[in-house]
Amino acid sequence: MKKKLAFLCFVFVLLLLIPALKPVEKDAPVKKATTIFLNEKKNLEKNTKELSDLINEYLQTGKISKQVIEKKLLSCRMEYKKMEWAIAYYYPSVAVRINGTDVMEEEEPEEFEPAHGMQTIENIVLQENPPDEQQKARLKDELMRLHTTIVSLSEAISLLAGSSNSEMLTALKYEIIKVTTLGFTEYDNPVMKNYLVESVTALNSVRDNLKLFDKLVSPALIIKTDSLFANATAFIQQNKKLDKFNRLNFIVDHYLGLSKLVDEYAAELKITYTGYNPNINLQTTSIFDMKSFNFFYGNGDTTTQVARVNLGKNLFFDPVLSGNNKRFCASCHLPEKAFTDGLPKSIAFDPNQFVGRNAPTVLNSCLQVSFFNDSREASLEEQIAAVVNNPKELNNSFAVIVARLEKNEVYPKMFDAAFPGQGISASGIKKAIADYEKTLVGFNSDFDKYLNGDKTKLNASQIKGFNLFMGKAKCGSCHFFPLFNGVIPPLYNKSEFEIIGTLENNDFKHPRLDADKGAAAIKSGAEHLKFGFKVPTLRNVALTDPYMHNGSLKTLNEVMKFYNKGGGKGLGLDIPNQTLSDEALGLKKQEVNDIINFLNALTDTTGITSKPAFTNKN
Repeated sequence: MKKKLAFLCFVFVLLLLIPALKPVEKDAPVKKATTIFLNEKKNLEKNTKELSDLINEYLQTGKISKQVIEKKLLSCRMEYKKMEWAIAYYYPSVAVRINGTDVMEEEEPEEFEPAHGMQTIENIVLQENPPDEQQKARLKDELMRLHTTIVSLSEAISLLAGSSNSEMLTALKYEIIKVTTLGFTEYDNPVMKNYLVESVTALNSVRDNLKLFDKLVSPALIIKTDSLFANATAFIQQNKKLDKFNRLNFIVDHYLGLSKLVDEYAAELKITYTGYNPNINLQTTSIFDMKSFNFFYGNGDTTTQVARVNLGKNLFFDPVLSGNNKRFCASCHLPEKAFTDGLPKSIAFDPNQFVGRNAPTVLNSCLQVSFFNDSREASLEEQIAAVVNNPKELNNSFAVIVARLEKNEVYPKMFDAAFPGQGISASGIKKAIADYEKTLVGFNSDFDKYLNGDKTKLNASQIKGFNLFMGKAKCGSCHFFPLFNGVIPPLYNKSEFEIIGTLENNDFKHPRLDADKGAAAIKSGAEHLKFGFKVPTLRNVALTDPYMHNGSLKTLNEVMKFYNKGGGKGLGLDIPNQTLSDEALGLKKQEVNDIINFLNALTDTTGITSKPAFTNKN
């Protein structure tokens, strides 16, 4: 009897243990994330419906206060931030319709499509003056679009539901990058300015979705997850005032740890990040590691790379590229001037004339997705060809250049080393120069050294300057960290255009708008891009004066004065399509000095070297 009872007890205990012994499904996190996503979608749908009802009543009766609408709008934004990691990655076109930022990108179609979603709604409703009839009509349209878009997420859920753990971790790592690079600026929250609160919600959502992997990772990693996210969100929450929030401390003390944490999940799960974006290498720990950007790294034949770079460097400094054998790439891009020429507008092929625009730096030029101030070329190779063929620049043809190089004693050997068995060709010339320019990448400024642990490299003024740059001065809403150009995080696959109302000269008392139409001059029918230019890099900006596409501003103090006044429109010029806010920034003299001191810390003279040992003498 005792044996039978003992056996029954054993069986009972075994039955209790069977569920625990059952292997955990590897795709369980994705399934759970999908379920949570659908529930959050219902909450967002409910909140946006309530928002729509409030705004419609406000428009009809005027009895609903803006404070009530703002509170409900914040609820909608918070619900969206819980889902942002998934929507931004799996459904980027949907993200634009829900919370589109009112900026222009270089890929804009000729028919301009304005921003949609919650930002557009808050821009209209929360403005100082009541909306006019045209704005009321747009509000109603936006509310309908928003509701329809959110409802449709149920139908589009298959992308998330059918994904892998690898894709899910990729999406979560992108969200951490997005919070760090955009979340602490006014990029997608310019009116309500609740971005600190929203960043906490976004980070908590990343944490909650990482916790779905609990049964697949070690207990130590689970504990570490709770600790790191608790510390990061507590740091944000203790900074109630936007102007007191130390973004730099968050980046150094918290972002890096969170980014490494996701890498530890990938390592324990034995998976690698996957995704559709070729520009970013997520295998690197942090976004301020130069090798995070695949614009150059990992591309091309590494066996002949040194030979191609050596060839390209020689060609860059060789007048053989010009029609008169007198000008060369370095005529406008001098190493000692951070690969600019120090002139408002560069000297043309005819030495008595000038080209139409200021010469941009070549340093970090490969960390872009388009080239020239108006983004008319999509690659360095195409940019090089355009300069060679331009009558005002090198005024030559590749057929002439190839013939000259073939007669040279040294170049045929250099081409054979760089492009074995291919001979001298136009494509080889373009590729070699581009590969040389791709070596002129610098992430070793004092600012970068500070990010990487040497906290002696920035002084108090420079730290304040960075925080002003990202916050009150709004610079970081267009010159995105860490590239400080217009390539938009976290995917870095599109570049922003801005219409700022550039002046003809530095006469602020009698301002005149520069006549250069920018991107509109090369895109037929693109009137919305009139006076629009690609946002340039600010790395090495202390060395690249004068400034603006026309070299109209001579010093960084003048540049800061221009922006502090609200651009051309803020100075009283009639620019209906100016994308830069025309409101004065209200920066004090010391704040301006702090920002300039920070910009000085972006100087990295990588590539500022002597000319190559050999150049063509024929």
